[in-house]
Amino acid sequence: MLLPELKTLYKLEWKQFSRSQGQWLFPVMLFILVIVLFTLGVDPEAKRLQEMAPAVIWCAFLLALLLALDHLWRDDYQNGVLEQMLIHTESPLQLLLHRVVIRWVLSIAPLLLCLPLAISMLQLPIGIFFPSMLALLSGSFVFWSLGSALSALTLNDRRPALMSLLLLPMAVPIVIFGSRVIKQSAVGESVSALVLMLVGLSILSLSITPWIMHAGIRLNLD
Repeated sequence: MLLPELKTLYKLEWKQFSRSQGQWLFPVMLFILVIVLFTLGVDPEAKRLQEMAPAVIWCAFLLALLLALDHLWRDDYQNGVLEQMLIHTESPLQLLLHRVVIRWVLSIAPLLLCLPLAISMLQLPIGIFFPSMLALLSGSFVFWSLGSALSALTLNDRRPALMSLLLLPMAVPIVIFGSRVIKQSAVGESVSALVLMLVGLSILSLSITPWIMHAGIRLNLD
């Protein structure tokens, strides 16, 4: 992709984000609400909270991203912008990949800012913040990539829950590995192998999903 096309894409995405009328707040609110409801609904004993907290953080984080995924392609597909973007570019795969990465960054950044608050509310040691952030970054990108591909494949489907029902089972390994990162870092154990595994999955998804997204969008446009 030529540099002018990239600049245009980044400007367009930032303009849409700045004009979104606070829609980025909805995933953040969902993330915080899940954490708050969990802390209110279980035994406030610190040990019990700490045992369940890793899975809660990951489930809340991925559910918040799922909310953001809903509008990744659909709005631009319905108003014809997506079709024009693919027609007037020489590198459609790169354009789709850059757009996915931009939307992922804009969606995950506010959630990561809330991570210290979630750690504090769940009575976890603040020292787990850095390994947890690395795991959430890599694991969420796998989730986001898979969701982007499924969203592209189901653009014409009138059942809004279909993409979620297909995506959530795929998130089970991410939640398992990601939760183990938080658990092991909380007790001072090494988590480098688990983080590297999540990073490897994110690289794998980065190399595969653009092809699926492109094929799915083309299939729905024809």
